[in-house]
Amino acid sequence: MVLAAASPAAAADFTPRPLLTADSSWTGLYGGINVGGFTSSGTTTWNPLPSPSLFGFDAMTSNIGTSGAAVGLQAGYNYQLAPAWLVGFEADATGDHTTSSALSTWTSFGTNVPLPGSYTKEIRTLEWLSTARGRFGYLLTPRTLLYFTGGAAWSGVNYAAASAAPAGPGYASSVSFTDTKMGYVLGGGVEFLTWDRWLIRGEYLYHHFDGASAVGGAAGFPGFPSGYTWSSFNIQEFRAALSYKF
Repeated sequence: MVLAAASPAAAADFTPRPLLTADSSWTGLYGGINVGGFTSSGTTTWNPLPSPSLFGFDAMTSNIGTSGAAVGLQAGYNYQLAPAWLVGFEADATGDHTTSSALSTWTSFGTNVPLPGSYTKEIRTLEWLSTARGRFGYLLTPRTLLYFTGGAAWSGVNYAAASAAPAGPGYASSVSFTDTKMGYVLGGGVEFLTWDRWLIRGEYLYHHFDGASAVGGAAGFPGFPSGYTWSSFNIQEFRAALSYKF
């Protein structure tokens, strides 16, 4: 008798959670994982100081860029506005450790004649990427969302550069530092709400960040340091994301 009475209650404790119906609302919290690829672009410039004419060599600008894979996490909140509009907020964090560099040879000022044995190398390493974005979308169907997104972006960047030449006692200059850059992000995508509470999307994000600069002195040449400039840079990211709606 006791076992018979307890069985229905025990079974109820393990009843599967109901699936979403076709007209379920998108409103609610969600979180998940994203994977994709990205490219970054920009330029670097070596500035012989106090000026190229006094230094005796030309300033040099080179393209610098890279591409790679990225994996990250996202979490956010959607609010569905009847009948077919949606607003929301999302934050994410992505690991994207990649290095890009530019290598060039010094050229004599005004002549474009290279100096054998000389070089300047400038490096930019992306360590991580994060955004905080608003989302605004339109429901093409009850379970298909077309959306635009935009907001603030942050990136951890390591910069390094070195210049050397067999001039006099030998010229050598170098710098290295890490910086957190703040910029903006814009993008959009298509997202699908499945029957069992999973959100699946394809997304494009465009990030923009300001550049950086530094001056490195050279032992034996106190009046002739090297200036290094990394331009503002862009990151274009294509990714897929899977989230669970709580």
